[in-house]
Amino acid sequence: MKNEAIGRLLKQSGRSTVFYQYDENGEVLRQYISNGYAVYPVDERMPILDEAAIRLFFRLPEDEDKLVIHERTMPESLDFEDLSALSECLMRQGKISILYQGKRLLPLYDVRGRCWLLDTAYLKPLDDMDGVTLHLTEFGDGHMIVAKQGLVTWAMIVPTPPVDDMLQELHEADSTLERQVYASVEDGQMSMEETGDAGG
Repeated sequence: MKNEAIGRLLKQSGRSTVFYQYDENGEVLRQYISNGYAVYPVDERMPILDEAAIRLFFRLPEDEDKLVIHERTMPESLDFEDLSALSECLMRQGKISILYQGKRLLPLYDVRGRCWLLDTAYLKPLDDMDGVTLHLTEFGDGHMIVAKQGLVTWAMIVPTPPVDDMLQELHEADSTLERQVYASVEDGQMSMEETGDAGG
């Protein structure tokens, strides 16, 4: 996992929360860090870090006026170790991504055909990991996108709220591109899937 990428997300949002997971005796098992929109585990090879070490590890500003670090107990709903496969569904990635308000959004489709948008910046910390899959899971009254490598969860991310008109145009563009790609493959014009970008 790329800790510098996590640090950039924290600095861009100007907020950071360190979550502590405790055992039954009240001892800290593990730390997690969040910018309010995505949660990542702190490297388990590291000892439990205090605030100064967190700032150093993720290359965060030392000045609290630039970035405040809050500390919280890990909510049960964010338990990375207890994500039931029964409440998850593997998501299918769309063929294109879009630029919207400075963000590159990746469309993901669940088993019901619903489209969810994921800010690809939240996948940057996982760039050095192979075999990462994206899943949809229920979270309270809403949903979160879970990034996993095998059975291990490495991130929980809040989807970007879609704009209805944009979502409809994206779905139509994605479906059109998919038909064109399949038609090209059948005609022998292409040997692999084509991807593109749509500006928003």
